[in-house]
Amino acid sequence: MRTFIAVRVGNDDDVRRLVAIVTAEYSPNIETLEESMAVFDLIGRQCPDSCAENILSKFPSASIGISGNMASAILLARESDGVNDGRRGEDSGLGHLSLDALGAPDDTVRLLAAWGITDVGGLAALPEDELVTRLGPEMSNLMDRAKGREFRQADWNPCANQFVWTRHFDSPVRDVEALQFVISSAVDFLFAGLRRSCLGTAEARVTLAVGAKSRAYTVKTVIPTLNERLWLRLIALRIESEPPGFDMTSVGVEFIPARLRSIQGDLFSANIAEPERIGLVVSKIKKLVGRGNVGVPGVLDSWHPKPFSLDDEIATLAKRLPPQDSTEKIRPSRSFFYFPKLTRVSVFFNGSVPAVVVVQGKKHRIVSAGGPWRVDGGWWNDGGWRRDEWDIETDGGALLKMVLLADGDYYLEGGYD
Repeated sequence: MRTFIAVRVGNDDDVRRLVAIVTAEYSPNIETLEESMAVFDLIGRQCPDSCAENILSKFPSASIGISGNMASAILLARESDGVNDGRRGEDSGLGHLSLDALGAPDDTVRLLAAWGITDVGGLAALPEDELVTRLGPEMSNLMDRAKGREFRQADWNPCANQFVWTRHFDSPVRDVEALQFVISSAVDFLFAGLRRSCLGTAEARVTLAVGAKSRAYTVKTVIPTLNERLWLRLIALRIESEPPGFDMTSVGVEFIPARLRSIQGDLFSANIAEPERIGLVVSKIKKLVGRGNVGVPGVLDSWHPKPFSLDDEIATLAKRLPPQDSTEKIRPSRSFFYFPKLTRVSVFFNGSVPAVVVVQGKKHRIVSAGGPWRVDGGWWNDGGWRRDEWDIETDGGALLKMVLLADGDYYLEGGYD
């Protein structure tokens, strides 16, 4: 069973010490959070109680939350003092916390207080279905937190898995043999950390420098390996084949840990497909539904009724991501989806404004509408088109696009998310 432990310590220096202790003794998976907190997981036979005692012996004022749910462990460490084990009891150990700890809106807290509910345990005891029906769907998220069901994606801190070694020389190093001796010390030191973190590596980066002048080498293997003799030989051959051409005053060595492979977690869960196999999956889908029906959508600079195209090359997904050092910001926007085919509807107007739309025999009141907008084009060839467009909102909250085509009938083309 997987157990998460969240620890709140005094300051950022304590967090750095905590990260070193956890990665050395308990788990390579650790995430640092704001408020001088860190969370990590225990897998297998490690005892959470002895782990908490060990951490308290080194950080006496730490607050520790233990739970099978990551979000609950963080909540316990943030809102309580001492050690709080959320694995015991029906309320996931959160029952003693105040409703403010869940981030509930002030009006909701006041309403629940009027009912005599002042803590998380009281909220968790209420009938969930009736509460959501009466106060709205946002109560479902509060109940997930109160009952220890809230899902939080782990973002394991990559700083804990950086394996970098640097050395500055008192006097310049002139021959490669002396350099190999220094690099062997770096490999021995870094591989100890890789083994401790249960990681392998398939890429090494070596940087040789003198003052502002430097030379970088990248060495890769076909598969991840921790064979030190192999790595030393590969690095030496690379440097010998391309000598730096200057005396070296510093050397830096970094090993890039290989990404962990996904495996089947238990008997009843499916194996997670590797990301690099997406091309194989897409090829199978194309064979099933047709090559022209699968691809990466791209917006066209056109007023055509369906101004998008499908790029057959899935690799364009990666090309669209801005580089890490880019200042470009990705702004959220409302997306539009097209129905598989146009749906014919009947529309009743109040004057010149659509008031009711009938979809497959069902009436929907239109609470707001924008339009009509006349769009046309392609009249210079056989693909000409002309129509009027409306954006409508129904009493059910749906945002739809309604079009009047040349045949005189109204259709629903799609909607907005």
